[in-house]
This record gives sequence, structure tokens and C-alpha cells, in this order.
Amino acid sequence: MDLIGDGAGEKTLESLVADSLAALPWIPERGRLLDVGSGNGIPAIPLLLARPALRGVLLEPRERRWAFLRETVRELGCLAEVRRERLAVHAGQGYDIVTVRGLSMEMWWVDACARLGSGGHAVWWTSGGRAESIAEGAECVGVIRCRGLSAGGGVAVLLRPCST
Repeated sequence: MDLIGDGAGEKTLESLVADSLAALPWIPERGRLLDVGSGNGIPAIPLLLARPALRGVLLEPRERRWAFLRETVRELGCLAEVRRERLAVHAGQGYDIVTVRGLSMEMWWVDACARLGSGGHAVWWTSGGRAESIAEGAECVGVIRCRGLSAGGGVAVLLRPCST
């Protein structure tokens, strides 16, 4: 379905899964996860498989990807709901963790903070250069270097909303 790029093969898939699972120390055993722009299911599906008591909501507005995710979640038996909507209109709140991959922070940070529960945090997979520009109102708690698919690699950044 061309969900991970042209010519993507087994090595690419291994790298995407490994990068997703690199954040496991920050992912609670149970609770509620919100994945923004779920696309091909990375990082949400590997995380939900590794944390079977974690409940997920995967947001994907594009119809073809939404349909793929619904079928994948069903076949794998993940505790997840796949919704065809954007974060800005999502009504859910009280999430323990928000995961985001490949979006600039300006596109999701404010709306994600509004949906986090008390003590909740976000994990953002991005390029190393992009991670240096943390948005106002965010506290960077940790960074894990990932293999990444770009030449410079990538990072997973743990963020908490500032308490101001």
C-alpha cells in the first residue's frame, strides 16, 4: 500500500520497529495512548504489541491509511480504536501518553497538551535538528538517539508540558 516509502524493504521495517521500541522505557505498562497521524502504524502498533494492557487511540485522517490501520489493529488484536480524524477535532482527554512521528512540533504540541492527563507526557520521533527547536511550554525530559531513516538519524524526545 506504499505506506513506508518507495522501495522500502525488510531493513526499513526493522529500523522503524526498533526506533518505536526504543521509547519503551517511557511508555507505561497500562493506561491510555494517543497516536497522532498514525499513518503506517509506526510507532503505535509496535508499542501496543509490547504493552498489551495499554489502550490506544490512533488518529489518521487519510482514508486509505485509516482503513489499513483498522484492519491491522483488528488482525493483531491490539487494544486500540482507529479514528479517521485530526488531533484538532479529537474530543478525547486524559491520555497518559501521546506519540507523534514525523510532524513538526508546531502542528501538534498545543492540541496534544490539551488532551494529556495529569502527569501525562509526549514522545516525539523526529530528526536531530528539528528536536533542537522545542516549542514554548514544553520541558524536554529525555532524548534517545534512533537509527532513523535519514542520513543523520533521528531521535525520540520525551516532553512534558511546563506547569506554568
